[in-house]
Amino acid sequence: MKFLLAFISAACCAQPTLTPVPSHLPDSGDYGMGREFGRCIVAKCQVFRGHLVTESPKSGESLTIQVDERLFGVAPGTETIKVPYSTEILRKAPTESPGYAWKGVSLAPDAPLTVILAVQRVGAVQAGSPVFVTSDEHKTEVVRSLSEKAVQLEHSPALISDLVASLPRETNLALAGYLFILTGHVALRNPELASSLFETMIGSPGVPPETWGEIAGFMVLDYYRLSESGKGAVVKRFTDLAQQSDSSAVRAGFRGLNKIASFDHSVSARIPPASLGGLVNAYRDLVKSGSLARNAPLETELGIKFE
Repeated sequence: MKFLLAFISAACCAQPTLTPVPSHLPDSGDYGMGREFGRCIVAKCQVFRGHLVTESPKSGESLTIQVDERLFGVAPGTETIKVPYSTEILRKAPTESPGYAWKGVSLAPDAPLTVILAVQRVGAVQAGSPVFVTSDEHKTEVVRSLSEKAVQLEHSPALISDLVASLPRETNLALAGYLFILTGHVALRNPELASSLFETMIGSPGVPPETWGEIAGFMVLDYYRLSESGKGAVVKRFTDLAQQSDSSAVRAGFRGLNKIASFDHSVSARIPPASLGGLVNAYRDLVKSGSLARNAPLETELGIKFE
């Protein structure tokens, strides 16, 4: 998951312009690890630390790993776990290959390993196969930290609100990625809570700016399931973002408003009167500068006209 941070370039008498931002999503680094961890926790995985027992690992066979520390989902008393091992990397789908989880892992005798093992299918990974294996110290600490949070949330689900609220105060990209996936899962049963959490994440300095547009898309996805007050809160958040000076915030704000305006004909009534004029002016200036594409539904709903 790799993104670039862009900013609105504004001068005293110049119209604002937006620096293009790549559309691909961040799936690498700590944030990517957090997302992958979240997918695994939602799909039920075992997470543990141990060391290699098998003396001569062979691709296509299972390795025996001595469990030294159960981090999440491993039954008490478990001493060893057999884990399928492969070096096979498919040219057309490397990230879906059996050997992808083992890439870059040291298999020296007694090598310490941290493993995330699928209990149920996770994407292309079959049940019983590893989703992620590492011998890297930093990655191990990331997994350990996220596992601690997962255990806390398992016992106190309401803690998710406090964890999301902590993102602007401390830089923890792995936690941000994990909470993004977890919030999407929360939306299945509690769209109001999920919407509130996404409103905190989007535009937060603790969440990669390149992901704000994606978050906006998730907020719109469950918009129809929200109460009137919930819908109003979403529109207000998008309106606030669209008037900021950061290009990622502006793009995310208008992305959300554009989508909502295509099906909610009450969107203008949900925008605070004090913000409507500024939003309309920002839209006009960005369109005239070529930084934002025109959107007919939004122009109709907000009464935006061009001479």
